[in-house]
Amino acid sequence: KQWYQRRVAITAGGWNEKGVGIANLKECNGKVQLLIRNDTTMGTVIMNTLVHDKMPISKSGKNGIMIIAPNEEKKTETYLVRVNKDKQEEFFGKLEESKQGIPEKASSDDS
Repeated sequence: KQWYQRRVAITAGGWNEKGVGIANLKECNGKVQLLIRNDTTMGTVIMNTLVHDKMPISKSGKNGIMIIAPNEEKKTETYLVRVNKDKQEEFFGKLEESKQGIPEKASSDDS
């Protein structure tokens, strides 16, 4: 079940551009999954990780959110997710809320 979606740009590691895409927060076996797919017809996965209570997440500048998460090789990497300035607080709030688990509204929705 998807319960949050936001258009983002993402960079990682030595600040190499990973792409522009759609960030989705979804329920996955009782946990929250952050899935970012490239904004192309193929929809290549840019980032796919479970959000947990110890995951470092912080604001960066006026429109960035820093996330430390494992990459494809399961090595820890720092990601910078950029959103519109007016959406930074909203997206950061959703990520922080996700660290506590599935929100009540999403877990009780049967659709």
